[in-house]
Amino acid sequence: MTDRHIVVAVLAILVLGLAACAPQEFTSEEINNLEIDDLRTLAEQGHAAGRVELGGRYRDGLGVEVNHAEAFKWMRMAADQGEVDGQVQLGLMYSRGTGTQRDFVKAHMWTSLAAFELSGKSREDAVQTLTALFDVMTSAQIAEAEHLAREWEDAHPREP
Repeated sequence: MTDRHIVVAVLAILVLGLAACAPQEFTSEEINNLEIDDLRTLAEQGHAAGRVELGGRYRDGLGVEVNHAEAFKWMRMAADQGEVDGQVQLGLMYSRGTGTQRDFVKAHMWTSLAAFELSGKSREDAVQTLTALFDVMTSAQIAEAEHLAREWEDAHPREP
């Protein structure tokens, strides 16, 4: 074998190895249809939409025992990744005290971050949630929530 053949073989191995390690894309339907063990593996690998789905299954007891703390954990990880569905769900969990202590400031923060990215009916729903939060929050709490949202945005710039 010549040096050229060796170089080509090494490059082929590297390309195939990188392709095998590349993150696999899934449609939302494919994620929804995953068995719980496969979904957990996907979520553990950092797949944001997989984390939202796993959190939802723990919240609703679909294929697992209801575990609000576990649901909160997965939603929080997805929200921290900028996953809008995770941010919406996390805002709701904070507003209701599901899986965590009720915290209207954090509920407002996460819901407003999501509302900025949403459109149509989803945005209207998020705005309704924010309106309900305004009714139970002080102006200082609202200001704190807005400050936290700006800090989060500064630390997690969104892709254009």
